[in-house]
Amino acid sequence: MVFKGPAGFGRIMNISMNTALCLAISFLILSVIQRQPGMEDIRVLTPPAYLQMFISSFVVAYTLADLIPAFSWGASLLGALRVRNKLWAHIILSIELGLVYAVSILFVCSFINNFLTAGMAGVIGFFLSFIPLILPLAMALVVILLIPLRKMAVGISGFDPTRRSEA
Repeated sequence: MVFKGPAGFGRIMNISMNTALCLAISFLILSVIQRQPGMEDIRVLTPPAYLQMFISSFVVAYTLADLIPAFSWGASLLGALRVRNKLWAHIILSIELGLVYAVSILFVCSFINNFLTAGMAGVIGFFLSFIPLILPLAMALVVILLIPLRKMAVGISGFDPTRRSEA
């Protein structure tokens, strides 16, 4: 089945984490744009705009999460730092995952949405103006959601990556 075994575990984690990240990031960006001077009378944060932004960011996020081995990078980082404490390992891994995915998702979405109208300067400007807001949000969401989403993925997929015999 599509949600069973190791591939199913990864797919469930990818879908669930990116759904949470993209819902939050989409809301944050639209609400910040809505509050900009001169935008008070223009409805930016609308259900269609939110849905469009969520879908486009989710497609980017799902693809990037499938292509970027950020979890493996985090595990390598934990090994290099010789982290043994489970709480610190969780926090460091969550910060690394939030950093990698927030930067990559925001940059690709910035490029898709701004390059044709504002050029690379507009892409970089948009990216730099939102990354200070998106990074802490993404890191906090990963710190909070990684463990419960992992438990959900183990339950649905029947695969536990922490068990050596299944790996």
